[in-house]
Amino acid sequence: MSKLGTSTKLGYRKGRNQRPAQSIVGLGDMQPSGRALDSCLSCSFGVVPVIEQVTWTVNLPLQDSELTATFGDEIDVLTNSKSVIGVDAVDSTFIVNSILQTDMLVLGFGIHGYAEPMTFSTIGNAFTGSTSPTGSVPISPDVFTLADANGGYGAFSTNNALGLTAAQGAGALYPATIEWGGPAWDALWHLMNAYQFQWVTNQRELVIDELASDVAYYGPYAEAYASGTSEVATDYYFGRINERYSQKLPSAGIALPITHRRFGSLPGTGTVQGPAGDARLAGAYAGEGVFHPTRDFDLAPVTWGGLKNQGGCCQPFRRLTKPCFLERGIPIGMFLRVVDAVHQNLMYQYMSVDNNQESGSNLINVWGALNTINAGAPELSLTGPGTTASTVNIQQTLLDRAVFKGGIMKLAILLKGFEVPGPWKQWINSQCQTMMNQGGSSPLYFPSGGGGPVTSMAASAPMQAPPPPGMAGYGR
Repeated sequence: MSKLGTSTKLGYRKGRNQRPAQSIVGLGDMQPSGRALDSCLSCSFGVVPVIEQVTWTVNLPLQDSELTATFGDEIDVLTNSKSVIGVDAVDSTFIVNSILQTDMLVLGFGIHGYAEPMTFSTIGNAFTGSTSPTGSVPISPDVFTLADANGGYGAFSTNNALGLTAAQGAGALYPATIEWGGPAWDALWHLMNAYQFQWVTNQRELVIDELASDVAYYGPYAEAYASGTSEVATDYYFGRINERYSQKLPSAGIALPITHRRFGSLPGTGTVQGPAGDARLAGAYAGEGVFHPTRDFDLAPVTWGGLKNQGGCCQPFRRLTKPCFLERGIPIGMFLRVVDAVHQNLMYQYMSVDNNQESGSNLINVWGALNTINAGAPELSLTGPGTTASTVNIQQTLLDRAVFKGGIMKLAILLKGFEVPGPWKQWINSQCQTMMNQGGSSPLYFPSGGGGPVTSMAASAPMQAPPPPGMAGYGR
């Protein structure tokens, strides 16, 4: 192997005919030329850099007011500021969002949506007797009945089987379901089907007007080779959910993981043994449940994977058939505009802290004014201390569920292309004008300047722009 000597010039390599080392050619070259431009426009689309992008990171759930403010009938990812209501983080390459500092040739764009890489669901209980992480906490069983409350959900007594205090009051414990990741997947899928992606230039000219799900790329994929199942420890996610709900809906209380299993109930006679001072020692049995500690719910089955792009048709970026010239200082008009209210409403339900009920409560009713307590069913009691035979207790349960959700959702718009410095802009203008004077067509699309150079459009007689890069919806 030959080594570079002291006389070897920087940028050159040893080899046949002493040819210079090949370097990446871009529009940043000092000397504009047709060869350099052709090298950029004909290069593999995969190596074209993402020159500008804005990415939103949303931590679910959101308040209803945040949803209507940011995810209303128009979602402005590219043109919004860097501090957006309901968006936890905005990652942007712009100094001022959607305003270019230098001219740009856009060769393609991408609409990306990502959600949590995993999803799981488990059961728990909502403890509304305290909204702070301090104070006494009742047991959290996999199921409990009105008899366990020893007085009903409307009037917990001090000697109930769940360990609730009288001060914690009525309705201090509700059955709950915990959903992680799934709501973010569902919300993103409904968003892509609820909104139309529009690229607007010259105030009214639609360069692109397509359903977001037809041009967007959203993942991770839920394909056979990219998804799987396993188990995950749930306590960490209970903590994240409680932190979020303490900010967005403190009245929802605290989501408690399951700590006990219910194995049946006791008849109405007998005595209780336990720690001195416990109020439950003074009460007779009244069909209360028997609960055993458990760690069966420490782990939950989890699915790794995620959304699959709709129809399997979309690539991460859409390449334009004709590069588009964008001038600096002019806002880039890319929007998501609602076209399907059904999908939009479902998106709200999955993103909302109160499931878009606008009620300030995360309790979900099975149906309207339906009685939230069922009629109950006979349960054969266990033989307790001082009894010789089992009895039957009618046990009633709640139909309502408190729903706690969590997960990250990301939404981004990205532009692929090359910056066009001053000398290049002048050269492109002159070359395109020459081609048009010779009866040809411009190899570039100029949304702000008709079919030719960006400086050629007269204010009194605007030129008709050429058809945009092969996209549907032009002129609508």
